[in-house]
Parts: sequence; structure tokens; C-alpha cells
Amino acid sequence: AKQKNYRTCLLAKGKTNITIRGRGFLDFSLLPWHARNPIVISDCRHVTVEGVTLINAPAWNLNINRCEDVTVRNIKIYGYRENSDGIDIVSSQSVHVSDCFLRTGDDAVVVKAMTPPPVCGGKDILVERCTVWNDKVRCFGIAAETRNDITDVTFRNCDVIRSYADWTLELGALVVYICDRGTISRVTFEDIRIEHEVKFATNVMITKDFWSQDEQVGHIRDIVFKNIRVDSVVPSHVAGYDESHPVSGVTYAQVSLAGKVAECPDDLGLEIGPYVEGIRVFSTGD
Repeated sequence: AKQKNYRTCLLAKGKTNITIRGRGFLDFSLLPWHARNPIVISDCRHVTVEGVTLINAPAWNLNINRCEDVTVRNIKIYGYRENSDGIDIVSSQSVHVSDCFLRTGDDAVVVKAMTPPPVCGGKDILVERCTVWNDKVRCFGIAAETRNDITDVTFRNCDVIRSYADWTLELGALVVYICDRGTISRVTFEDIRIEHEVKFATNVMITKDFWSQDEQVGHIRDIVFKNIRVDSVVPSHVAGYDESHPVSGVTYAQVSLAGKVAECPDDLGLEIGPYVEGIRVFSTGD
């Protein structure tokens, strides 16, 4: 965008035992788009971020990049600009995010794997008791840049109170969307309420797009949506890439739309694209 970029406001790189704590506000309203990131934690271990409030960031709010053992709790993010992602968990492991409120102009809470092997792509990640209002992109899930494997990720007991984005296919409240070579497996969305969504309640897909960096295409397998309440009739979507790169093993258990628990794909309004195998729909959470 040819905007001047300033140094990150709060940066920790290659450190151990980092804590950012307090009830202070960091307000970036006067900065132009892309000028500065509020918080970047990179190549660190044993990290805690809690209590702070971030306002109108011009770029990603909290970037957790190539880290291990990270706790994020009770932070509030109020943003509206494009690229003002909320919490991006990138190529990190053993991360726990809880009790946060996020209004964002881009992805709210997502996991990415932007660094190729041998660095960890992402594993042992838990996001719980978070509330999201999203204006432009996705609410919870795995997003776009996936050059490495991501596994054992859980989003549970969260609320989507508003989700307005409808400008492209790879959107929705609960999303597993990849465009690089990583394998995404064992991702669970559980006990989540979706009050409002205009595109897809759930969306699982493999594609190539503007963000792709790898020639090779990835894989998605073993995705679970369990006890999901959608307050209106909103469709879901699933699609693979080709015969060698299908979406495999997606389970919908006790997913309700406008008070009706789905018993088959049609009840979900499920749009099933090509190269999909192992779709299962159960009316109970077992």
C-alpha cells in the first residue's frame, strides 16, 4: 500500500519468560493503514499476555509467531480496518487463548503456519470462552497461509455475535481454509454459538489463491463440529482441491440451525463441492 511502516509498539523476539499485563489502552487510531503492529511475540517461550485493550490497530493486533507455551487471556480488541487481525497464532505450539473479546476488520482468532519445516507448523492450541464480532473476514479457525502441518487445535465455548463478510468464498464463522502445502488434522469446534452470520456457518476448503506461496497443495482431514448452535438458517460449505488432495473426514454432531438439529447434510444446508469424502452428520453429540 506504499505506507510508511514503523517499528512494532511492543516487540519480544527470542526471549523467555515474557509477560505483558495490565489494564492499559493502546490506541492506534491516528496512525495510517499498515503503519504499525501493536504486539508481536516472535521466537519466544513461556509468554503471558493479559488484560490489555487494543484500539483501532492499522495491522495485525497480536502476532504470536514461532512461539511455545503462550497464554493469552482477558484481552480486548476493538478494530475496524482491513488487516487488523485480532489474534494470529502462527507456527506456534502449546498456546492457550481464553476470555477475550474481539471486534476485528480481518480474521479474529486464527491459526496459521507461515514458516516451512522444520519449524513447528502449529499444535496443541486451545481457544475458549472468547466472543467475536467480525466485519470483514473470518471469526475462528485455520486461515490461508499454511506452509506446514497444523494439528490438535480446539475452539470451544465461544460466541460469534456478528459476522458480516460475504465478499468471497473462503469466509464464515468457523473456518478451516488452506492454500499451501500443509496438512491440517484433528481440528475441533465445540460448544459454539453463532448468533449472526451472512456467509457460511462452517467452511472447510482447499484452494489456491493470492496468498499461496507453495506449488504443492495441502490436505485437510479429521475436522469436527460438535454442539454448534446457529440462530438462523445459514449454509455451510466443504470442498477439496483434486483427487489427490481431498477434504477427508468432516463430522457434524448436534449442529442446529434456527432451533432444528441437523440429521443429514441437507438439514445443514451443506454445499458439498468436489473431492470430499467421509462427511458424517449426527443429531447427537456422541
